[in-house]
Amino acid sequence: MTELILIRHTRVAVTGVCYGRSEVALADSFADEVSHVQAQLVGVNVSAYYASPSKRCVDLIAQISSAFTVDTRLMELDFGAWEGLNWDDIDRQAIDLWAQDYVNSAPPSGESYAQLAQRVAAFIRHIPPLTCVVVITHAGVIRAVNALLNNISLVDSFAFQPACGELYRYALSEFRQYPSA
Repeated sequence: MTELILIRHTRVAVTGVCYGRSEVALADSFADEVSHVQAQLVGVNVSAYYASPSKRCVDLIAQISSAFTVDTRLMELDFGAWEGLNWDDIDRQAIDLWAQDYVNSAPPSGESYAQLAQRVAAFIRHIPPLTCVVVITHAGVIRAVNALLNNISLVDSFAFQPACGELYRYALSEFRQYPSA
């Protein structure tokens, strides 16, 4: 059985901004948060490390291991035309319309949560049977994994709020019979 450890990137230095795939600066607490993550991994026999290509994920994993694989399937939700905008500057009606069915609808030129879950499920199905895999990624990806592995609907998955710089552990069965989302 493979242990999957998901870690959300550390805190960022922006508030009120719609960022999924946008690059944003890390908070001044980065060094302390790295130490916190490293302390939680002491004694863990890690077979492989993976990360989203986002700088906030790569910066963290580079402090943990020099050998890691970047995988685009681990990227945060693509908010399309809303990326980098202040939430207050995005048309409220457009946000409300999207929020009515965020699982199946997407922001303009972005992706739906179901699309994110499909690529995340593909990543999980292709993790080799190893002792332990560590993944540095984003809240949306962690929510989707939690939903897929615990048979929670994507609609209900937002009840789970992954914190920055925290570890979430899952056991992957050897049969890899996970839903396609």
